[in-house]
This record gives sequence, C-alpha cells and structure tokens, in this order.
Amino acid sequence: DGRYALAKEWTPPSGPVPFNPEGSTRVTLATLPGVKQHRCLLFNVGDALVVRNYDAASTSEPIRILCFPGTFVTCHAHRPCPASSPDARDLLLGLANGEVHCVSLRGLIREGGRGPSRTLPSGSLKFNSDGGGGCGGSAVAKSAHLANAPRCNDVAWNPKAPSVCATVGADGCVKVFDAASRSQLAVANVTGGIGPSGRAHEYGGAKRLHFSPDGKLLAVGLGDGRVKVLDARTLAFVTEAQACGGGIDRVAGDLVSAKGARVSCLAFSPDSTLLAVAGADRLVHVYANVDGKFTSITTCAGHSTTINSLDWSRDARILRSTCQNMESLCWNVPSGKPRGADVRDVRWHTHTALVGFPVMGMWEDGHGAASDINTADRSRGGAHLATGDDRGDVRLLHYPCVAKGAPCRRHSRAHSSHVRCVLYKSVSPIA
Repeated sequence: DGRYALAKEWTPPSGPVPFNPEGSTRVTLATLPGVKQHRCLLFNVGDALVVRNYDAASTSEPIRILCFPGTFVTCHAHRPCPASSPDARDLLLGLANGEVHCVSLRGLIREGGRGPSRTLPSGSLKFNSDGGGGCGGSAVAKSAHLANAPRCNDVAWNPKAPSVCATVGADGCVKVFDAASRSQLAVANVTGGIGPSGRAHEYGGAKRLHFSPDGKLLAVGLGDGRVKVLDARTLAFVTEAQACGGGIDRVAGDLVSAKGARVSCLAFSPDSTLLAVAGADRLVHVYANVDGKFTSITTCAGHSTTINSLDWSRDARILRSTCQNMESLCWNVPSGKPRGADVRDVRWHTHTALVGFPVMGMWEDGHGAASDINTADRSRGGAHLATGDDRGDVRLLHYPCVAKGAPCRRHSRAHSSHVRCVLYKSVSPIA
C-alpha cells in the first residue's frame, strides 16, 4: 500500500549505542553469489562494523564484528562480484581518520571469529594510510594537525623543479610531492587551528595555491580571506596577509582570524616581486615582496561578482582579472587604475582567463554557458591550450584558437564529474 512496515531490527548485546552525528549508522544489504545465495546485512555502530546473516533470526549472533579502535567507520559500499571471483575485494570501508580499506567480504566472514576482532582478511588494500588526523588519525597526521576533510581544492607545479608539485585541500593541508620518485617531500597545515568540532575547514579551509616563478615561494589562499606565503621546499612559514575582508578577533583571550571572503585565485608576477590576490569580495589586492614581507600596494575594484582568474603581462606592468560573469578587466600596476588603452598586443605571461580573443574558439555550439568550461591554461611555450569542463572532458587545442569550432583533441569523460583545474607543467607540454 505504499507504506513501509518493520521487517527486522537488531540491538547490540550491550544495549543501544548513543547517537553520534559524526558516525551515524549506514546500512548495506550485500548478496554473495554462489550455489545458494547468501545475504548479509552490514552496518556500523560505535567503532565496529557488524556483519549479520540477513535471513537468520534477529536474535542470532553476528557473523563478524570488525573493530577499529580510536576511530570508526563512516561509510561502506559493496559491489556484487560474479561467482567465478568469490574472493574478490568487493567491500569498501571509509574511516573517520581518512583511511580507506578495500576488503573481501567472503574473506572477512571466513577468517574472523564470532567475537570482536581487529584483523582484516589477507589481501586487503589500504589507501591514505596517513589518515586525516582528526578522529583517530595516524601519528604523522596528528603531528600536522590535519582534519577529516581531505577534498583536494587545487594543484600547482613548481616552475623550477619540473617533477615537484603541490596540492591543497579543504582540510587546510598543503602537501609537496616529487612525481618522479612518487614520494611526499613536505606537509603543513596552513589553517592555523582546528574548529570547535575538530575540523580545519571551519576556519575557512585552503582554496588556492601558486608557486612563484623563481620556485622559491608558495602562496596559499584560504577560505577566510587570508593568504599565507610558505617556503616552496620546506613549507616553512614566511609571511601572512588578510587579503579578502575578514580581520582579527579576540575570542576567549586568543587572537583568531575572523572569516572574510574566500580567496578564489592568486598569481605571482613573472619576476616574483608582486603577488595578486582576488576572491569573493570582488577586489584584486596587489602585494609587493619587500625583504620577504608582502606589503599591500594597491587594490583594484570594478568586478560585479567573484573573480576566478588572474594573468600578468610579461613585464608585470598590466594585470588582467576575469570574474564569474565573464567580465575581463585590465589594470595598470602599481597604480591599480583601469587600463583604457588597447591590450591586443600585450604579451601575457600566462593565460587562464576563459574569455578573450585568443581563446574564443574553445567555446562549442550548445555549450556556451559560462559554467560549461571551468578552467583553461596555456602551455608555457604558448602553443597549446588545455580546458576542463562540467562534462568531465579535458580538451587540448592550439593557441591561439580563434576560429569557431576550433579543432581539438578531446579526452571524453576523463573524469567522472566536473573538471575544476587543468595546469601545464612549466617546462614541458604535459598537462
């Protein structure tokens, strides 16, 4: 009759467990193929994952109780596997400390006893072993004060070290990697604190990062309007500025950053002496590097919505900004005044703007909305352009591409969802 009736219920032997909003129960009904299909009910409670025989009486004992002391299961998913692969890794377990385990459900049932156990079946895989710091993360993660919000927000290549790249996440964690050796070189948390419920992103998280052209500095833009400049090799703190609104408040005797408008883009000038920062406050802030300290020299106002790209001219005298309304404005530096002169012959150090004569051919018929293409980057040699869009496609085009329907090499569905950032390495055609 379109209504649901209670079919089965289980209560832990020790009685009901207090509700935990961070680890609320997820339930999965898994079917194991075979001569006789076997149905299992999986659910997390406390620090344990419980596996029960779905078709057995509700008073029966669990088949397996897998415990994760110090953390807890936040999510799990089972994928049916054919009977010809009975021991395939078919169960994913996500933990509050950021770890992800891929295990065989049959192996979990077969190798465990009836009581609680910490033992995973042989052949299990573990990803993100450093975890997320909060809620039982590893010692490495805890030492960096990482939080359990590991979404990656931006990536960047070091222009002077071709194999070195950096990532930044919503947890406020900046990591530097060597892609050649597949090793992590440095890690630092830049949010400056953990929020009341243990999350760094309550203080804004980290949104964008950019290496200086000389490869010595790394600028990180935060969600609360702050910008932090770090040593590009060690991630040691160099200086900090409150760019997009915000300020400093005193809370319970401690100085904390008041939330400002998020930083959405930043860019060093070609000679590494200037840093432009822009965001949701619709302003462009320009800082000068004076003996390692960045001092504000001008603010440019004129956009109607959030600014999403910044490009310097090669002589660092002109700055171009583009916002989400597809307004492209050019500014004289250091005066900060709008540039009224023609910019057709300006030689740009980078091109990340989604509008302009050199890139007008990248827009396709039927996909002309401002949100369809999210990101673009010109190769450092100036011959190619890469784009990423809402369909998950990555396209490679010649630069400039001015003809309607410009030819491209398309990597269809390169990603399963929106492509937010494409970036060329500084000294190669690799994106």
